[in-house]
Amino acid sequence: MAKSSYKIGIYPSNVASIKYIGSLDPIIVQRAVEECQKRNCIFLVIDLSEVTYASSAAVGAFIGLRTTVTNKGGMIVFTTPVPQVQIVLDMMGFGEIFKFYDNADEALKQLIETHKDDGSETYKL
Repeated sequence: MAKSSYKIGIYPSNVASIKYIGSLDPIIVQRAVEECQKRNCIFLVIDLSEVTYASSAAVGAFIGLRTTVTNKGGMIVFTTPVPQVQIVLDMMGFGEIFKFYDNADEALKQLIETHKDDGSETYKL
């Protein structure tokens, strides 16, 4: 089985990015999102540019986590899935459930600006 990992970035306005690397399974999906939520991040940018394989169970985990995040007033958006992962996302109807951005920087800027608190500084990527 391919190695799985992730990198988390924490940004202003309760925004976080999660870059998954390698094989995507439901356990690693859940672990990264929970780590962000512990840091009070409810606006999540999911970068799939380095995912080599995604099981349907892992993709399904995002659907379940969407409810958890939206119930807290947040949202999950996705960026740059590789073609073989995009096929799985399309089969699961992700385009109708989640918003996709062309790249992580664009998604981060949008979420930070949209959800920044009054008086907060503008974050520059």
